[in-house]
Amino acid sequence: MQKHYAAYDGVTDLYVYFFEQGLQQRRNQPSKRELSLQEKNDWEATLDKARTSTVLHTNTIAACEQAIDKMVYQLFDLTADEIAVVEG
Repeated sequence: MQKHYAAYDGVTDLYVYFFEQGLQQRRNQPSKRELSLQEKNDWEATLDKARTSTVLHTNTIAACEQAIDKMVYQLFDLTADEIAVVEG
């Protein structure tokens, strides 16, 4: 049962009142709006660019890591067996 404003006493009760009022207003509002076809296409294009960029950066990082590993193996003059142990 919901209290009316006059039934609340003190700061905590007032806070609870306003919190409950905010929840009630939120429940009465639609949570999402439908995107237009153009907006959907724009978002899809943006996400595609981001995915492509992520894949490119991931591949570049992997290539750099392999090159660094090779340099370290050469620096320490590791054999194929020792490299296999390190890469585990």
